[in-house]
Amino acid sequence: EGYSGTIPVTAKWGKKRTEPTEPRQRYEADTRVDCWFCLASSTCEAHLVASIAEDVYLSLPKGALCDGHVLVLPVPHSCNHAQLSDAAHSEVLSYKQALSKCFFTSYGGAGMVVFERYADTRGTYHMHQQVVPLPASMTGAAKKAFERSGKRQSLNLVEMIGDDSLQST
Repeated sequence: EGYSGTIPVTAKWGKKRTEPTEPRQRYEADTRVDCWFCLASSTCEAHLVASIAEDVYLSLPKGALCDGHVLVLPVPHSCNHAQLSDAAHSEVLSYKQALSKCFFTSYGGAGMVVFERYADTRGTYHMHQQVVPLPASMTGAAKKAFERSGKRQSLNLVEMIGDDSLQST
């Protein structure tokens, strides 16, 4: 039959973490030539770009979650949506409104989920918003799933309705 006892396990999880002795390096926007999301960068995959406005552009992701998944990104480096210029805010809103209409029409009344990705690490310095179409029947369940997951991770998620204004702190 099956084994019902316990197996002793020992693990060494590495060195004890200590505080860094030097301050963390920050990258200036003009020096980030390796950024995947900068249109002028040699690492930008321009074939994925679908539309370019003055301050914001629309791109397909390298690995889409589903059909219709797109990225909305600022042209210049920006850490988060709150730090965008007024013109960029307006363009982001225009893209999201157009995508909302497109998803509703093309995917039988679908809504969309938008979440921002930003991590202050080399190569992902450029914030971007992920826009994913979502069947209308799943929007309530998706909201609850985000809330549960955020709670498990001790994150306070705030639902943004329309173009709620954000201010950088």
